[in-house]
Amino acid sequence: MKKSTFITFGLLVFVLAVVIPWLAFRGSGDANTGAQAVPANLKAGQAEDAKTAKGVAERVLNAEKEGVDSQAPGRMPPGILNPEQQKEVAEFVGVVAGAG
Repeated sequence: MKKSTFITFGLLVFVLAVVIPWLAFRGSGDANTGAQAVPANLKAGQAEDAKTAKGVAERVLNAEKEGVDSQAPGRMPPGILNPEQQKEVAEFVGVVAGAG
């Protein structure tokens, strides 16, 4: 084969493997303006999500402090995490609950 064939193939691989993904990841939403703002009709849902996350975090924090049905075997006993761990777990669960 000719050397020019290898060069052409190498350039094609470079464009497909490097340049195109770089261009795709460089953008952040709208092709003209970058990231898009949340439309006005969806702002209420955005606020509801924040309230829901906070409510879930509070429930998880309470469950960690008080335990969950500690009479039944296999349930979560109270106080197995220190206060800092309780807060971190509650915040994490509040953020990811319902995201799947």
